[in-house]
Amino acid sequence: TVSTKLYVGRVWNTLTEQDIFDALDAEAKKVSPLAKVERVFIPKPHRGFAFVTVNDPNVTKRFCQIRDFLIRGKSVCVSLPTPKSNTQILTSPQQHHQQQQQQQQQLQFPGIYPSRFQMPQQAPSQTYPAQTSYVSNQYPQQHQQQNWMSPRSNPSSYRQQQQPVSSHMAFAQQ
Repeated sequence: TVSTKLYVGRVWNTLTEQDIFDALDAEAKKVSPLAKVERVFIPKPHRGFAFVTVNDPNVTKRFCQIRDFLIRGKSVCVSLPTPKSNTQILTSPQQHHQQQQQQQQQLQFPGIYPSRFQMPQQAPSQTYPAQTSYVSNQYPQQHQQQNWMSPRSNPSSYRQQQQPVSSHMAFAQQ
């Protein structure tokens, strides 16, 4: 059987239990007319999440498929709650099997599936070339071969090399 309890993440500190109740209860009724939110709990001190209990396991399943809900113009993330410690209480062999599959997927594809513990960031392994400084008016060979022209050095010759202006553009500039 599917649980009727949900974890709601990205709960900001001014969002109330009533806000969550109202929004998710309306969404639950879209899934099933008799569905309703039974309880909303935001732990104190505020830690950015809440727990919601609904009366219909189909609502739980559908909410987990949708995942993101807008409440008062901001997104919250809904998923199944997972126990805090590694010693988890298993209610069925099927859940145990699903848990083992998730752990194997995390080992096979560590970047794709979120893990419980964040890995410390490592410094980049790339090495960068030393700073190159040029003596005044000395540039790398590739820049010397290009035929650069500054409009400030000789404005009349710069304008002569441009494409002719079409008649409607010339009229607009007058």
